[in-house]
Amino acid sequence: MNEQQVLMEKHVEARQAILTLEDKTPPAIILNLFGRWFPKSISDQSLFYWILQIVLIHAVIILPGLLLSLALGEMGKWPKLIYIWFAGTELPIFGFILSHTLFRLAFHELANHTVYKITKLEDLSALVAFCRFSASSMYALSLTGSVLYSAWSFFLSRNSPVLD
Repeated sequence: MNEQQVLMEKHVEARQAILTLEDKTPPAIILNLFGRWFPKSISDQSLFYWILQIVLIHAVIILPGLLLSLALGEMGKWPKLIYIWFAGTELPIFGFILSHTLFRLAFHELANHTVYKITKLEDLSALVAFCRFSASSMYALSLTGSVLYSAWSFFLSRNSPVLD
């Protein structure tokens, strides 16, 4: 086999490897898990699918807090806490969906356009390794981000002048 054929085969392998990483990021894993509960007739390309995903994410995030507030008799504080509520629920949900969309777009662009412009096998291997690292490092970033965000939200709710 000549060098050009080997490079073309490696392009195809790298493209496939990068495209399989789309479903291995934490947001994709969670959204695919939620998507299993939907009827098979609903495509993940449809607007209705994404509306259902957002409603389900809201239910998972918001319902426990509402039930806890009801159980502890804290519902009277909700009008004062609406901004903290918004920052604590809506913005992370938006960030979650946005990160999923941006990772998919980035992997798609790399797989469909960038891979075929690389002319060295070493660079092609480095690109695939970088994409694998990006997909797996997102686990650590997600965990760190959620811990820091929870600490920030707790600090905000404890030190809010609105609650006094």
